[in-house]
Amino acid sequence: MLSHFLSQHFGEYAISYNNGLEYIKDNVWCIPHMPNQDIFNIEIDKACEINDGRVLLLHCNVNNTFAESADHSLNLNDNQITALLKKGWKLVIGHEHVGYELRNGEVIVVGNQFGSSCADWADDEAKFALQINDDGTTKYLPTTHRDEVYKEIDWRNLAGADHTKFIRVTGKAEISEASDVIAAIAKFRQMSSAFVISNAVAVDGIAALRLICTGLSRFFVTAWILKTIKSYSML
Repeated sequence: MLSHFLSQHFGEYAISYNNGLEYIKDNVWCIPHMPNQDIFNIEIDKACEINDGRVLLLHCNVNNTFAESADHSLNLNDNQITALLKKGWKLVIGHEHVGYELRNGEVIVVGNQFGSSCADWADDEAKFALQINDDGTTKYLPTTHRDEVYKEIDWRNLAGADHTKFIRVTGKAEISEASDVIAAIAKFRQMSSAFVISNAVAVDGIAALRLICTGLSRFFVTAWILKTIKSYSML
């Protein structure tokens, strides 16, 4: 929905591809998110028949057997990766939030360019956009560093703590302090301007349980988009 919204207002810069395997430019092709795994597999087979491609953009999971059995999620398995690489493709993949590379850099899972949860930052020091050059080479462009937007704060030290966009509340508590933890986090949420506050406090005596008190600030996506479009249109 968002891609169609942006295409309508920024058609010169935001182009939506929806029809399976499609050529973009300069030997760059894409397979967008497809309705189900079977259709996605057909489009992958089509890509394996092309000999002059260079970079293939995909939106899917990688080697995720759970996603492969769920129609709402798509998976690129190891055999498909091998077949595409044999045809000379370099794979650039979006969807997974934490970036990494496989097959000597020929498979690039970009990760999200901007974190959207505390989990996105727990195992990722920085976020990047990916620049694809005319010759098919790629270059990472840093967008955000974890230290700029993410902090872990012990629940006993919330009072007077610095604020940032993503905050994970940590520490340990006795079972008798569980209500104190909830109260401290609730009070902190009232005064915090953070996008997300997640609770990772370990409560003693409750095996493998962390208090469920994740907070997401109210954020109206449509209003933000309209405001952003209006500000850009005035430039």
